[in-house]
Amino acid sequence: MVATCRCGEQRQVPTADGCCLQCDVPCRAERRMCQKLTCDNRNFIFPADSCCPTCGCRYEGELYAQGPFGNKCDACVCDNGLVTCSPTPCPRPALQCVDPVRNETTCTYGCPNGKTCTDGERVIRYGQTIDTGDKLCTCLGEWFPNAFCAAKALPCTVTKLQAEACVGEPVI
Repeated sequence: MVATCRCGEQRQVPTADGCCLQCDVPCRAERRMCQKLTCDNRNFIFPADSCCPTCGCRYEGELYAQGPFGNKCDACVCDNGLVTCSPTPCPRPALQCVDPVRNETTCTYGCPNGKTCTDGERVIRYGQTIDTGDKLCTCLGEWFPNAFCAAKALPCTVTKLQAEACVGEPVI
């Protein structure tokens, strides 16, 4: 059915032929008593059980009624056609992980995998060493988001190091 009426969805009824929706009879009479709105008519919104529009707000392509809306952690409010949001700030001190998650119930951030870093592709837990094939990567020391990685193979032999880089014999 096509909605051709300007009233809340709980006040809409099918037309006699059943193809469209229209406002119920009492609503059509009540509409004459609606207060004149000063907002842009593109921001008119009809509460579900109302015959009269109210001013709403457009935000990210959607129309919202006056008052709070959306995710509670973003704390968005529609007020006289203007939207203000106050998202949950990042925690201080900063979390020591590269994969933080926001709990949508408590609006707090946490590190589900504990203290972590990354080698660019993989998340690594502190104290864990991963083998990437050509190198070993680990998180250690003070927290830093990037893992410490070292080549598994030395670029030259110990003999070459002793001859060219003044490296002495190993002491056993």
